[in-house]
Amino acid sequence: MPVGKFIEEKGGHVEGFRDEISRAAQAGDDKFFGWFDGAMGKDEARSRGHWDFSIHIAAPLSGLIARPHEKVCLEIGYGGGRILAAAAKHFKHAIGVDVHRQSQLVQNYLASEGVHNATLYETDGMAFPVADNCVDLVYTFIVMQHMESVEVFASNIKEVARCLKPSGLAAIYFGRVSRLSLNKRNNMLFRLDNLLERTPFTPRFIEKKARVNETNLLISVRYAKRIFRDVGLQVIRQGGSRKRVPDGGHLYGSQTLFIVKK
Repeated sequence: MPVGKFIEEKGGHVEGFRDEISRAAQAGDDKFFGWFDGAMGKDEARSRGHWDFSIHIAAPLSGLIARPHEKVCLEIGYGGGRILAAAAKHFKHAIGVDVHRQSQLVQNYLASEGVHNATLYETDGMAFPVADNCVDLVYTFIVMQHMESVEVFASNIKEVARCLKPSGLAAIYFGRVSRLSLNKRNNMLFRLDNLLERTPFTPRFIEKKARVNETNLLISVRYAKRIFRDVGLQVIRQGGSRKRVPDGGHLYGSQTLFIVKK
C-alpha cells in the first residue's frame, strides 16, 4: 500500500492520514481512489470494493441479518467509497464516517455509481457524529489496524455500541497478533493462530510505529473480546480476512473478524 512519512512526524495519526489523502486527491482520481487499498486506479478499486463487500461483509453476516433493504448501515473509514458503494445497493441507507476531508470527491463518485442513499461525515477518529441507537449494522474493513492506539480502538468500539439499535449487528475487522498463517492457505496454521491468540502467552496488543497506511495496531482475540464485552457487545461469530479478493482469496490475511450483537 502507499505510505507517507512517519505519523509521528505529521502531528499524529489523524493529521497524518488527512495530509496523505489530500496529496492523493491532488494527484487525480486514480491515485485517490486507489490509495485506500493499494489498487491500480479507480476501476480496480471499484471492482475490489464490491468483492470485499461480498466476501468480507455480506458472506459472514449470512443467516444473521434479514430484510437489509429496510435497514441502515454505517461504515467506519469509508475511504474512497469503494465498499460503501456496494453496501448502499443492499441497504435502505448507508452512512460513512472517516477522518479525511475529501467527502465531496467520494459523494461525486457515489452519485456516478447511482448511489443516492448515502450520507458521509467527517470524524475526529474517536467519535461518530450520529445519534444513539440509529443504525442496524456497523462494519469496517482494513481500518482498525491503522488506528493510533488501543485506546482509539476501544473508543471506536464504544461508539459502535452507542449507535447500534438494540439487537443490532457489527462486522469488525482488526489487526491480529499471531500471524503464522499470514499469506498462506494452511487452515491448520490459521487454527493455531486463533488458539495462540486466546492464551496469555500472546501479547494483549501491539502498538507499532508505522508509516501512514501501514499496519500499526494488532490486538489479540482474548483482549478484543474484553473490550467488546465491556461495552455490551457479544461476539457471536469469529473469522478472518483473506489476502486480496478475488485473486488472493485462497490466502489468509492479517485481520481478525468479530461479528458482534448488541
